[in-house]
Amino acid sequence: MKKTALFAVHSTGLGHAARSIPYIKTCLKRGHRVHVISHGRALILLRNTLGDRVSHYFDIPDYRLDWAYSRHGYSIWRFLFLTLSVSIWELFKERRAFLALDKKYNYDLVFSDTRYNIYKKNAPSLLFLFMIYVPLSWRFLNFLNQLFGAAYYKIILRHHQKYLFNDYAAVQKSLTGDILHNLFILERRKCVYLGPISRFVPAQKSRQDIAQMILLSGPEPQRTVFEEIILRQVDNLPGRTVVVLGRLDAKKALAFTRKNLRVFNYLRPAQMAGYLRRAEVVVCRSGQGSLMDTYLLRKKVLLVPTKGQPEQEYLARLHHNKNGFYSVPQDKLDLRRDIEIVRSLSLPAGVPQSDTKHTVFIKEVQNLAPWF
Repeated sequence: MKKTALFAVHSTGLGHAARSIPYIKTCLKRGHRVHVISHGRALILLRNTLGDRVSHYFDIPDYRLDWAYSRHGYSIWRFLFLTLSVSIWELFKERRAFLALDKKYNYDLVFSDTRYNIYKKNAPSLLFLFMIYVPLSWRFLNFLNQLFGAAYYKIILRHHQKYLFNDYAAVQKSLTGDILHNLFILERRKCVYLGPISRFVPAQKSRQDIAQMILLSGPEPQRTVFEEIILRQVDNLPGRTVVVLGRLDAKKALAFTRKNLRVFNYLRPAQMAGYLRRAEVVVCRSGQGSLMDTYLLRKKVLLVPTKGQPEQEYLARLHHNKNGFYSVPQDKLDLRRDIEIVRSLSLPAGVPQSDTKHTVFIKEVQNLAPWF
């Protein structure tokens, strides 16, 4: 008899949706029925990628983080005093919406990607976490961050049986540093490292005939600010250039072309993978999804963190001038100069390890649901 699994996916940016896709496919391959909750561009990406293989899609808004952003960047004060206060109400609404769905469909298994209030008390509930703790530059804010995080996670996350992290367990190999390895605020017995994941499978051999590929993503209005900066400078680049604007709601994929430049509003996953494999250098945000994709594809990467976003700025610093990564702040970006620096970098020897068959994920789920 088919079981029904629910995936509830956070909608800020596209990284959460991109990371969820391989696990949703694993559930489908194992013969289970899947429902998906998400919102906005993340829901569009999930629909476009998974199509009618998913039985139902539900558009349920989650915690709005856009109040923390403006054209001037991210504000920790707006986040603390406005976004968090509103999120308490949104947590309540999210819970109410989930209970209504569960009453109708009676879910056998619940996966939540950073949607903390979606869990089921009498069924296995697993939570994907992309961030536990972000070191901040101000000591007092760092103290408040740890204090708030410890209380918040103990109250909100106590109903989930497992916390799933997409990173290596060994700190020395980690792609996320303290973000997913500072576990003082979580129950360690519940924490599981699945390793880095990508929806793009590396090819054995690919011709490198694209000089640079530029990927735009992240919350508005900073995605638009990044787009304006890129389009002002992109004509000065040598060689073939591909730009993906991240406008998933656009009516057509191709935005415009000129000379050696092709600009897309969006690309289907297979097209995106093909272009990425052919790119000599990738320019993208320093979010975890982009880091994992480019690391596993063994690309030289120019990281441009979303202005003022603490976790992206931390990850950009962590990887600067290491393993083929180079980072530069958005307002100091000089595409031609910075891409040439990246082109001169060396990639580490060996092939990055990745659990492409998701054996750890399957094992952990089966520990809670033997029928999986």
